[in-house]
Amino acid sequence: MKESQNPPVLSVTQLNEIIKNVLGRELSNVWVCGEVSGLSRSSAGHVYLSLKDGDGTSVVGAVIWRSTASKINFDLQDGMEILCRGRIDVYPPSGRYQLIIDHAEPRGEGRLQREYRLLFKKLSEEGLFDDRRKRPIPRDIRRIGVVTGVGTAALHDFLETLRLRWKGINVLIAPAKMQGDGASLEVAAQIQALNRMNDPVDVIVVTRGGGSPEDLWTFNEEIVVRAIAASKIPVVSAIGHEVDVTLSDFAADVRALTPTDAAQRVSPDTTAMQQRLRQYTAQLKSALNSRFQLAVQWLENIESRRVFTNPLDGVLFRAQQLDDLEKRLCRSADACVKDKTAQLEKTAVKVESLSPLKTLARGYSVTLNNRSDVVRSADELSVGDTITTVLEKGRIKSVVESSN
Repeated sequence: MKESQNPPVLSVTQLNEIIKNVLGRELSNVWVCGEVSGLSRSSAGHVYLSLKDGDGTSVVGAVIWRSTASKINFDLQDGMEILCRGRIDVYPPSGRYQLIIDHAEPRGEGRLQREYRLLFKKLSEEGLFDDRRKRPIPRDIRRIGVVTGVGTAALHDFLETLRLRWKGINVLIAPAKMQGDGASLEVAAQIQALNRMNDPVDVIVVTRGGGSPEDLWTFNEEIVVRAIAASKIPVVSAIGHEVDVTLSDFAADVRALTPTDAAQRVSPDTTAMQQRLRQYTAQLKSALNSRFQLAVQWLENIESRRVFTNPLDGVLFRAQQLDDLEKRLCRSADACVKDKTAQLEKTAVKVESLSPLKTLARGYSVTLNNRSDVVRSADELSVGDTITTVLEKGRIKSVVESSN
């Protein structure tokens, strides 16, 4: 039997080129409807994304070149459903086929967008996103609880930034799944566990790195959002990158753009703190020097006063004042005595002019009964009564023999 001819052997590159040509020829103009996922834009302006069915069972990569992307007149976002036209191409280096989109139009809300919008409306109406319930980050943080995946880039970035900025903070890692089945339960449970600690942390940081909307969906789950809103300890949310906004970000007290930004928000900067201390030191020295100069000037002013240059002047002045007062007091006392003496003499003359002795001196007398009462009428006496007659000089006692 004749041995068959060996088939041609292709290189991987050749195989990919054949597949590319076949697919490009057979599928050069196809319409596809799917939900946008993993949307990203390159610095050159090209848009990379994936299209998937609503149930997530099938996914195809896609690219929109810059020339086409500049003509799209709507805001292309993860989670939205689009209808697009394009051709199938194969990227030879990886052997991966993708849809080259040359036309796209919005078809409606995607499943994730719809769930996100409905839950946002529900929780917003309950007040979970109200700015008035948000608390500031404590100034003096000593312990931080970090809810994140173990060994992740997010945890590494957070710890490294924290180490470079400030070394006086203890970090307690609360490990949890960040995506997939059961992730939302673990994240919520760890937030609640940190709140129940006897020695609580000062702030809780919930963080993970970037990813597609599906990867970050754990932080749009109601159980996680409610756990963050119910936390008694301030919560910092650092989910994904700056463009990623989850419902957990709205519920948290502070939203950080990245894990690195979260570390910067919860820790002082050593360099900035040292510079601030140097500024405070310089300000304190300047203030103390100013106070010292004012004190010296005040003491010099006091020293120049007469009370210190000639301390006895004041004593001598007061002594002279005391002498003057003594002289004035003596003059006043003498004048007062003379005035009172003159008044007394006038009063004595008036009293003497009214004295009964003056009447007696003119030859009159006063008769007193045995009780020393003045007798004004003979009817007051009886025969045998003893009476006393008072003269200017001397007294005479008599017995009444008759009275009429």
